Amino acid sequence: MSDRTRLRRKPDRTVEDRDAIHAVLDEGLMAHVGLVAGEGDDAHPVVIPMLYARDGEHLLLHGCRPVDCCEPPGPASTSV
Repeated sequence: MSDRTRLRRKPDRTVEDRDAIHAVLDEGLMAHVGLVAGEGDDAHPVVIPMLYARDGEHLLLHGCRPVDCCEPPGPASTSV
């Protein structure tokens, strides 16, 4: 965990045990994915419900091809 991803509100609720995190992810089916769509003055937040699956340390999101806003120009961060 880095300073950027450190939990600031209610830090006593932080879970860092990978097995516990994987168990929670494996029980779920849908995630609400938040991102910024558009650029410059047109940039705005968007939240999209998506199906997901976990493959080892990778989180796979299911989306349709026309959702171009879901393709970041480079590496993206994920918060679970």
